[in-house]
Amino acid sequence: MCGACTALCEQVPVTNESDWRALGGRLRTAVADGLIELVESAPAATTIAEIRPPQLRQVWNCTTCAQLFILEIAGGHLLGDGWRPLHGN
Repeated sequence: MCGACTALCEQVPVTNESDWRALGGRLRTAVADGLIELVESAPAATTIAEIRPPQLRQVWNCTTCAQLFILEIAGGHLLGDGWRPLHGN
């Protein structure tokens, strides 16, 4: 983790449509600012506008330090739906 991605390193749960819209706005800003980039997406997405639930698993990285982040929706993960950093990378 570095100074550029520190603000993105908190876990953000997504439990409803409002949470999803707020997180989407935050990600759009981070992408526009060049802080993060999409590394992997299932289903495939090439732009932030194509990212939509109902089921989603994406890996993002910090463009400065390569810290990885994951966004999972309806994936059945123990931690629940949402955004979180992947530690140990």
